[in-house]
Formats: sequence, C-alpha cells, structure tokens
Amino acid sequence: MLSKLYGTLLSILLLTACANNRSDKTDQQTDSTSLTADSTPPVKVDTVVIDGAVLSFARDSILQLMEAKQYAGLSRFIGDEGILFSPFGSADTTKNKVLSRLQFLELLKNNTQVLWGYADGTGDAIRLTIPQYFKKYVYDVAFLKAEQTSVNKVIDPDSAISKVPSVYANNSFVQFYFPGFNEDYEGLDWKSLLLVFKQQQSKYYLVAVIHNKWKI
Repeated sequence: MLSKLYGTLLSILLLTACANNRSDKTDQQTDSTSLTADSTPPVKVDTVVIDGAVLSFARDSILQLMEAKQYAGLSRFIGDEGILFSPFGSADTTKNKVLSRLQFLELLKNNTQVLWGYADGTGDAIRLTIPQYFKKYVYDVAFLKAEQTSVNKVIDPDSAISKVPSVYANNSFVQFYFPGFNEDYEGLDWKSLLLVFKQQQSKYYLVAVIHNKWKI
C-alpha cells in the first residue's frame, strides 16, 4: 500500500516537472519572437512613390500653366531663392538669369524685355519679354505630350545638362524629352525641358527651368 502511494507521488512529480519544462520553452520562444519583432528595421520610404509625385506635380501643375500661357500662375511656385532660366542646357547659378517672385511678376506686368543670355552659334543677345521667352525657349513644343520623361535622371544627349544633378544635388528634377521630329534630321532636332524642384515641407517650389536642344 505504501509503495503504491510512493509510486503515485513520483508520477505526479514527474508530470509536473515535464509541464514546467514545456512552459519554460514556450516562454523562451515567445521572448525570442518579441525580440525579433522589436529589432526589425524601419520600413524604407518608397522612392518610386516620391518620383511619381514629383512627375505628376510637374506635369499637372507646371506644364499645364505653361501650355495655357498662364505665366502669372507660375509665380505661386517660385520660392525664396528665386527661379533660374537657362535657354541652352547649362545650369550655372552665376551666369544664367535668376528672378525672384516679385521680379518675375513685375517684368510680366510691364511686359519688359529681359536679357536672358546669348544665342548659340551667333552670340546675339536674347532680349525678350517673359511671354516671348517662354514661347521660344521654354514651352516651344508640347512637352505635355513628350515621348520620354524621367525623374532625377538626365535623358537628353547633351553633356552640358548632365551637370544638373551635381548643381542641384539636394533637389528633384523632371525632364521631358523629344528625341526628334523630322526623320530627315536623324535626331538632330531633339528638344528637352528640365524642371528642378525644391521641396519644403509638403510643397514643391520651382527653382530652375532649363530648356535644351541640339546646338552647333
């Protein structure tokens, strides 16, 4: 009788020990799972989404205004550092024309001629009003229907405009590009328009308008 009692007690003790052992393993697994979840690196921002936002803004806001010739509306997107205009692909903040928002509006209002630079090949002074300049050296073709577009990547063949990423290293840019219009010219009539944007909080400001085409 006594031996049976000891046997029963021993069985109970063994079962209790096994249960406790399984519980400890489960707790360790739970702790390990929690540690893995806590140490998971933060999700990275999807650059594709950002690039798409910049492209949509450039096309839907800026190019729409240019096509409609609503130049005063563009002034809403000129920030504190002004806006640079380049007729032939260069991005030189010391040589290209830079206008503040107030200067842009004043020149537009008074229809004043501005010295924008010098013509390629001839070296003649480019003196035009803002509407004249946009017609000849900004929106001279329907860039809204450009055959190729890119974000933060230069796609036209000119080496001069390839300096844009270094000049505006902390900004985003969108390029609209036509590889040509007449097959007889074998691509020598290509044109592009590159828009540089600076983001401040949730708003984009237009800081450079760089027109480009094949040059002599």
